[in-house]
Amino acid sequence: LGLKLKKTEIGEIPEHWEVVRLGEVSEMDYGIQASVAHLRNKKNSIPILTNKNITIDGQINLAELNYYPEDKINKKYLLKKGDLIFNWRSGSEEHVGKTALFNLNNNYTFSSFIIRIRTNKKINNVFLLYSLKFFRELGLLKSFSQQASINQSLNAQITSKLRIPLPPLPEQQEIAEILQTIDQKIEIERR
Repeated sequence: LGLKLKKTEIGEIPEHWEVVRLGEVSEMDYGIQASVAHLRNKKNSIPILTNKNITIDGQINLAELNYYPEDKINKKYLLKKGDLIFNWRSGSEEHVGKTALFNLNNNYTFSSFIIRIRTNKKINNVFLLYSLKFFRELGLLKSFSQQASINQSLNAQITSKLRIPLPPLPEQQEIAEILQTIDQKIEIERR
């Protein structure tokens, strides 16, 4: 193919790609700081996504939902389509770094164990989703973890410093589309 590569702090990448910090291409926010396990009343409430709602393979599972009183929610805690929800803290090392694309209708919010990543115009959110999944699978996110106890964590300050590859936007979109197509084929086979 003749693709020229360059050595970077994250390994070899195509020469025309950049390496940037995640915080340079996105904004990150923690979710609502509250105990939500007991919140089951749907009346005048909206679903609050927690780490249990993000599957290992990066899907949103709505089988078990908690609800947060709507009148107590600041609008900054509402998820928008295209946001990534990143599990930064969990009782299991395996679950730290689980990431899913929020693409649901209706209002949802998120708990403090989740960091919402909202990308800017420099990066495709689906490309970033697959990048974070790849880093998690390789175990790279574990090396950023703050503690080795059962409450593994990867806070927003540390996550924002995570170095990621940044191809030109059209290339990111093409990579994201290819990976989504592959995932769709795998899901069809699985069914």
